[in-house]
Amino acid sequence: MTVKLTKNDVLGAFGTDGIYTSKGLVLAVSDEVCPVWKDVLPFKSVTVGCSFEELEDVQYWLEYVYGSITNIISLFGRFYLRAKWVTA
Repeated sequence: MTVKLTKNDVLGAFGTDGIYTSKGLVLAVSDEVCPVWKDVLPFKSVTVGCSFEELEDVQYWLEYVYGSITNIISLFGRFYLRAKWVTA
């Protein structure tokens, strides 16, 4: 079965007040401590966790929005991806 995730499914959604209404699959964002790599995420970075079935869609949205996936790890049947904003 193919999972089709939207951008909001992966990266969450914001309300009109700029506060998350959903964090999607996001585990940590810039300046937060990452629960996977145990470091503080750099500016405009995100860590996302997903299943194997969701991996392709998660990779697509991270590359589309951030431009780059800098790290991928598989632990206990889940995949964890770190993405960093690419500037021109």
